[in-house]
Amino acid sequence: MLHTSKNKTYHQAQVAQNKANIVEIIFLILSIYIVSRLIIGLEYFAITKILNNSTPLVNNLWRWDSGIYQSIVKSGYDVSFDGQSSNWPFFPLWVIILKIASLNGILPIHVVGELINQLLFISSLGMLYLLLDTYLFTKINILFGIVILSISPANIYFCSGLTESLFLFLSICGFYFLQTNQPRYYLICGALLSATRMTGAFFILPMLYHLYQQHELTAKRLVIYSLICISGLLLFMGYMQIHTGSALSFLEVESKIPSWVRPGLVYDFSIGEQIYNVLTGTSHIYDRVIFPISLIIITFILWRNHFIKEALFNLGCVLPGLISGHMWNAFRFDTAIITFYLGCILIAKNHDLFKYLVLAIFMVMSFICWFYWLNGSYYFA
Repeated sequence: MLHTSKNKTYHQAQVAQNKANIVEIIFLILSIYIVSRLIIGLEYFAITKILNNSTPLVNNLWRWDSGIYQSIVKSGYDVSFDGQSSNWPFFPLWVIILKIASLNGILPIHVVGELINQLLFISSLGMLYLLLDTYLFTKINILFGIVILSISPANIYFCSGLTESLFLFLSICGFYFLQTNQPRYYLICGALLSATRMTGAFFILPMLYHLYQQHELTAKRLVIYSLICISGLLLFMGYMQIHTGSALSFLEVESKIPSWVRPGLVYDFSIGEQIYNVLTGTSHIYDRVIFPISLIIITFILWRNHFIKEALFNLGCVLPGLISGHMWNAFRFDTAIITFYLGCILIAKNHDLFKYLVLAIFMVMSFICWFYWLNGSYYFA
């Protein structure tokens, strides 16, 4: 009886400790989020004054592709390609979320979308804490990771009506469930990622490597888990087949939209010259700088520190920028993924000076990004 009582007391103490930890984590996350939004708010206020930008806040944030997602919510996907533009390349999960949350457009879609993206970003910070904790990072490195994500220049996307917050949240959750070996949940995350952006389908790579690590990669699991993991993409392909007559119309149309200028690579003897031209002549300096950093340095750091699953996902997210034959948006896609920040944490984990350097660079780049964004420039669009 005494033994049972001791066990009960110990269990109650553990529950109380866990609750205390959760409260502490929530308080930490909210504190960092609020401070980072105040910093971004000051940047926003200063830049709008410099530029005499009197556009309402929500309209300043709901830019570029945000309007295309909103138009799909209202009018659906285009029936045919008019030779100039198309909304086929925009994957459906964010559209579905906006449609449901706005009550099919009854509520203002742009306001609802902004609120949802901020909830997703706060949730991403919380899940990042849990993920880094499962990786056994020290508290100071966990804190560093949350802070750099909060003040990152990629916040121009996390604060907008784009899919970056959703993609970030689902990918962090996916790696957390891989790390804690919860197949049901990491498969759901994979399916949803592949319905968010085409690169989300590359979550299949860390998923399969995880099964290999666990000695669970049987032929049956290979087929079933792979189909589930990319089911979002497969369902969208099925819809495109019915709606447009081609399952890959969302991909095929990209090279045909004149304003996108995405020729793709032709795999012949001139491929080396094509790659050189892509890296040096078809994008602005920020894309050309961040692409090799993400592709080579971040991948190498992840691989060297035995984060193989994460390195594979990073390659899957970064390489399509090269394969498209056009580096436009490399800055956006390469800095708004969790592997970029994990690489920064690994580089800085034993070097306080580097932590301060990263923080300083991120603060400066954040101001530059917001300046271009609010000035209507296509840099960082």
